[in-house]
Amino acid sequence: MDAGLTRRHAAFDLNIDFPKITELFAKAEKQGRDYLFEHECYTLLHHSGAETPPQTMLLEKSARPSDDELSRMPGDQVVLKIVSPSIIHKSDAGCVRIVDNSPDRIRSSWRRMMYEVPEAYARLIEGNARNGAEHYRGLTGVKLREAIAADIRGVLVVQFMAPDSEAFGNEMLVGIRNTREFGMIVSAGL
Repeated sequence: MDAGLTRRHAAFDLNIDFPKITELFAKAEKQGRDYLFEHECYTLLHHSGAETPPQTMLLEKSARPSDDELSRMPGDQVVLKIVSPSIIHKSDAGCVRIVDNSPDRIRSSWRRMMYEVPEAYARLIEGNARNGAEHYRGLTGVKLREAIAADIRGVLVVQFMAPDSEAFGNEMLVGIRNTREFGMIVSAGL
């Protein structure tokens, strides 16, 4: 197989772009990470030939997106999610918001989140130190908020997907992690 080509499975049309996947992992490793951010997981799925979830766009902390860029997401609403290696349970700290899909609303909510999330997450950590990352231990007040703000990479804009049903068990969450005790662990739940 040519290194620059994708592999096609004979039984069905499955394109796996190994060079792009390798590049994705190399980028994370170069940044000192042994994990992928949510938007990178979507990219991994895409390069693996899988059907990908909704459209996404990463607004990095220092980005200055145009109205045209912010208007590319389909639908009436979008979901904004903080991207940080240290904030895992986003809903607990107000790190997820559903907003109208307009450049002004997205930009306004994005800016507010960059300011409000460090405050909210600091309160959560100060209420229970186990909620925070190891490098936040011993920090309080302004120092803790500054450390949280420094960890934030930006905000992920995700196409809003209304649930098919409001019934229990209509969504499956899947996680993959590497543990010292058991190696690779895949967990799934409704």
